[in-house]
Parts: sequence; C-alpha cells; structure tokens
Amino acid sequence: MIYHKGRIIALTLFAIVCAQYSWAQCQSYIQIDGQIVNASEIAANGLHLPLWLKEGQTLAADQMVNSISVIEFDVNGSTLEFSQVLKVTSVQTVPSGKVWKVESLVKTTSSLTAANSAVYSNGGTYTFNVPTCTSYICIEAWGGGGGGYAGTAGGGGGGGAYGQSCFTVTPGQSLSVTVGSGGTFGTPGVNGGTTSITGTGVNISASGGSGSSSSTGGAGGTSVTGTIIVYGGKGANGLSLSNPYYGGAGGAAGGSQINPGGEGSSGSSYASNIASSSTPGGFPGGGGGGQACCGGNSSKGAEGKVIISW
Repeated sequence: MIYHKGRIIALTLFAIVCAQYSWAQCQSYIQIDGQIVNASEIAANGLHLPLWLKEGQTLAADQMVNSISVIEFDVNGSTLEFSQVLKVTSVQTVPSGKVWKVESLVKTTSSLTAANSAVYSNGGTYTFNVPTCTSYICIEAWGGGGGGYAGTAGGGGGGGAYGQSCFTVTPGQSLSVTVGSGGTFGTPGVNGGTTSITGTGVNISASGGSGSSSSTGGAGGTSVTGTIIVYGGKGANGLSLSNPYYGGAGGAAGGSQINPGGEGSSGSSYASNIASSSTPGGFPGGGGGGQACCGGNSSKGAEGKVIISW
C-alpha cells in the first residue's frame, strides 16, 4: 500500500482487541520525493516493482529497508542506454539526463501483513508503546455517541466526531490513549466521551456526540484535532402526534470511506398501544435513539474507538 502523511491508510487489521493490542512485524518503507511510501508488495495498492523515476526526483531507504537496487539509464533522445547499477541508502537525486529503474529492495525483514495495528474499542485509558522498528504511525479516532432522551418523543443522541493524522515517532515512545465512552440514555441523555491520543509530537482528538435533553436531537461531535476531520451527525428530533409517538434516531458518527463511523440507532415508536424499543448506537460512535412513549425505551450511544497503524 502507498500512502502519504495526512492521507488515510487502507487498513487490513492484524488484531482486534478491546483493552489490549497484539504486535505484528513492522512495515518497510522507502521515501520518494520526501514522501513516505509503504514498500510492501503484498499490500493492497502497495509498491510494485520495477518503479521508474525521472530526473530531479529523490529516493532513499527508510524504515526496515537496508538498501535499494537501482539501474541507471542515460536518456538519448527517445531511447535509454544503460549507465550503471546503484545501491541507494541515503537520499539521492536522479541526475539530469538520467532515469532510474528501481529493481529491488533489501529489507531488514519481510513484511507479513498488509498493515499492523493496535485497536482500542472500549471506553477507558490505555498506554501504547511504539514498536522498536517503527518511525511512523497513523491514528484514527472516534468519539463516543451521545445518549438518547428517555422521555416522551425524546430526541436521539448525536454521533461522535472522527479525526485522522499521521505522525513521526520514536521507537519505544509511550502514548496515552483515551477512548470516549458512549453516553447513557436518560433525562437528559449523557454526552459521549472525547477520544484522544497524546504524547511527544502526537496530539489528536475527537469529541463525543451530545446527549439529547428534550425532544430535540443532540448535536454531533465537532471538536476535532487531526489532518482529516469529519463531524458527527446530529440526532433526529422526537415527534409527538398524541398517538403515535416517535423517538428520534441517533446521529451517525464521522468516519472515512474505508473505516466509516457507526450508524445512529433507530428511535422507539408507540402506536395503537404497541411500543417498540430503540436500538443502541452503531459502533463506533453512533448516537443512541430517543424514547417514544409508554414503554418504548431510549438507548445509549456507542463506544468510541482508536486505530493506531504502523
């Protein structure tokens, strides 16, 4: 897979855990024109050799890559003439009148997975230690969903916000990870918790959705730090037509196209003396639904989430 800082990584999860995480091998990287490129050829949309570079472009070995084998050609009109074979380690520039054909990489170890990640799915505080071979990480964060209002024609809770950023880190560095809890339903519904990841040179957060305090739906989370920011959706308003009654649906959480946030829950309803129940907000970060009336319950928001990939 190839990615640049600030863009979302396409994730194939190595492990999904609630309070702990599992290690996998670190990924190999090279740098092209100063941008980090995942050098795993088994990853979706990964680097596939040979790779051609034109004059003026730069190339360097990076994490888990010892050297890069390059064939240099002279550009002679519309033809290429062999010049020499190069071994690239530090940053080098393709000379004027030349093109480079990257043939192979000598890696410290082979990459076994398309991506390596730690996933935190329960509200609480954790510590993430950067693996010994890792210089770059990308983080996705979802705030918790807001709780629905437990009253007649109650509004739905708002969805949690989403943020994503990539950072340069030091192997062995510790990061503090706080996952926002889903807000419980009530009068009023409780706000979803803020999710944050902090440490030296690392700061990203995503606020939770607001709990509903009346028939008006709670606001989606809008306080986010990150390169990519998506606000949570507002919870729907409850509706009272004397009979029937409808609780508002929860708002959806923010997210990416690859890793979307949870859907908001459906609100409860009450009609012809029959009550239905609302469902909890969808994970991660979906808002809880509002109560309709007379036995149809409201529901809580979903927990936030953190994915740290390297």
